[in-house]
Amino acid sequence: MAIVLPESFGRYRILEPLGEGGMGAVFLAKDTQLDRLVALKVPKLEESATADSVALRRFFREARSAATLSHPNICPIYDIGEFSGTPYLTMAYIEGKPLSALVEPGKPMDQRRATEIVRMLARAMEEAHGRGVIHRDLKPSNVMMTARGEPVIMDFGLALREESIETNLTKSGALLGTPAYMAPEQIEGGSRAAGSASDIYSLGVILYQLLTSRLPFQGSVMKMLGQILYESPDPPSKYRPDLDHDLEAICLKAMAKQAEDRYRTMADLAVALERKLDENRGEKARRWSLGSRLLAVAVVCAAVLLAAYVLNDSFFVGRVQIILSEPDAAVEVLLDGTQVDRARLGEPLRLQPGEHRLAVRGDGYQPWSQSITVQRGSNSPVTVALAAAPAQRAVGRGEERNEKKAPLGQVSAPGRSLPPVAGQEKLAGSVQPPSATSTTERPPPPPAPSPPAPTKGTDSTAARRDSQSRSIEPAKNITNRIGMRFVLIPAGSFQMGSPEGEGEGEADEHPRHEVRISRPFYLSIHEVTQGQYLAVTGKNPSWFSARGGGKEAVKTPSTDEHPVETVSWFDAMRFSNMLSEKEGLAPFYTVAEPSVQVHDWAGPGYRLPTEAEWEYACRARSQMRYSFSDVATELSRYAWFSDFSGQVTHPVGQKLANTWGLYDMHGNVWEWCWDWYSADYYKHSTSVDARGPEQANFRVRRGGSFGDSPADLRSAVRTRLGPMIRSRFVGFRLARTCD
Repeated sequence: MAIVLPESFGRYRILEPLGEGGMGAVFLAKDTQLDRLVALKVPKLEESATADSVALRRFFREARSAATLSHPNICPIYDIGEFSGTPYLTMAYIEGKPLSALVEPGKPMDQRRATEIVRMLARAMEEAHGRGVIHRDLKPSNVMMTARGEPVIMDFGLALREESIETNLTKSGALLGTPAYMAPEQIEGGSRAAGSASDIYSLGVILYQLLTSRLPFQGSVMKMLGQILYESPDPPSKYRPDLDHDLEAICLKAMAKQAEDRYRTMADLAVALERKLDENRGEKARRWSLGSRLLAVAVVCAAVLLAAYVLNDSFFVGRVQIILSEPDAAVEVLLDGTQVDRARLGEPLRLQPGEHRLAVRGDGYQPWSQSITVQRGSNSPVTVALAAAPAQRAVGRGEERNEKKAPLGQVSAPGRSLPPVAGQEKLAGSVQPPSATSTTERPPPPPAPSPPAPTKGTDSTAARRDSQSRSIEPAKNITNRIGMRFVLIPAGSFQMGSPEGEGEGEADEHPRHEVRISRPFYLSIHEVTQGQYLAVTGKNPSWFSARGGGKEAVKTPSTDEHPVETVSWFDAMRFSNMLSEKEGLAPFYTVAEPSVQVHDWAGPGYRLPTEAEWEYACRARSQMRYSFSDVATELSRYAWFSDFSGQVTHPVGQKLANTWGLYDMHGNVWEWCWDWYSADYYKHSTSVDARGPEQANFRVRRGGSFGDSPADLRSAVRTRLGPMIRSRFVGFRLARTCD
């Protein structure tokens, strides 16, 4: 019997049915309180009271499982409840069509397109598995394709939380899941045998189907189950002779009979697909002419002869000489975290070519840390000018600091010339820094650009005004009482978004348009750290922390300097207000969930940057794809991302800063911004101090994370996430309006 709902269903107004199946019915509804469209799902429960209770608990388990997930390719759960005895849940309404509608008999999907879709699904399921949630019913009809062509995983109705007693809710012997996409262990052992490897198998079947337009096993249900258990699938190339051999190998490995023969994790599967995509992207660039190939062979032969001629290893390694301005100073010298024997200072030290980390610290001296680039065959001195640590005292509200910090020493290193650091001012406040926490030393940021010089020929009154303005010019670098450092971002204009024709640009990055930031603002030089979040809130919700679910993946003894993550947009709002109050500042936001209001954008409190402010600061006057270049070859020097992160966060500030002294704008964790997200906002964005649409369902996040590919770390990339969602991939940094 079909499920029928009244037009008024609690806070929801039922608009039309979207579909109905064996598990329940889904309706398009309007949330009258938040004024947004949602998909409202009502389960189809069994008739007996006992079964009714079990089915109802299973239905609510779906909501609890899905609500822990936060990923742009997973449909978010908004609400769960019961009205007039009818249980329901609401989720985001995804406009589009199911992936199954794109599977047409005899019309295989483009290989690159199929690879990209399954890659995105694998990254989404990586998030689910990280939360201990197994889908168990991945199939094309449970994947919606948005108007942007992105897949969104739906229906965690069979979702199973690992290591949970709730798995006992599954009926003994019941076969839950769609047979064609079920892994062998799921058929043999039922739901309790389903694990993350089962979802990997299902994605392998989906990839097979997209590439060949047919399922690997066909026939009646019983025949199909027998084939899954005991027969090997035909290679996809049998039905598609032009299929890439590596892609076929990836597909068949994901579908291996034994779970241990498949990819170990969803991340491993995603990485394999990403590498394939990168190879295809660079295929044209690698098609050398015959003359180029001959030249390459000649160069290789010359290199071999040269290597044979060089009898020592000086051609293959580089050398540096570390020279202190005070040779007898009581300091430690660390190279890549290992202490250097003082007796060897000044001597050439053998190092492999590439980036290395040099740090100097000691009582009475300012700590110093910097990346140095070692080139093959080089022998260069690295001279560090030590600087005495300044006397520190607390600065009260409205008080001026009379003394200035001694500048950090300048260093001359291979290929680098570092400027001295501008003096820093303390922000007023009363929050005390966390005690006895380990820190990662970072080079201070370069100073922000100075404001333009006054115009010649002004009268004496104008000159006096100019003199007064210079006397109250805001500090270019400020530090508050919990050690949070900010750099002054000057006012200015920039081109926001991606230019037409940029290969990786998404639809929501167009059209590129000019935006003016009308007043300078302060932005923290890196994301809020776990130590800073703990100092303000007394909590550390991070997945990658000593007590978090990802503690085994963390290699550092302390995570105080790792970015805080697993925080929602609302968590960032509350943190901003708490820090403002503790520092004697008026809170910037008025928070009454689900509503947040800003009464004065010139207010002094801490806040999130707007999306426009974020991209402006990230670009730092650059119009390239990344803040430093148009190509990703140097990205590992600036960012933690999928290829180099080990799928874990890292201490902030370990990579290079952009030209305005901001670290980790690319990678490590995504960063919340103030704005609501709209895919077509750029078509009607304001040109001055853009702050996003008035209302939407998602908030903007920027910058990419440790789990993302280089394409997702571009300066223009914008993604969205529900403001109540917490994810280990998402953190935030703070801004302050400049007085």
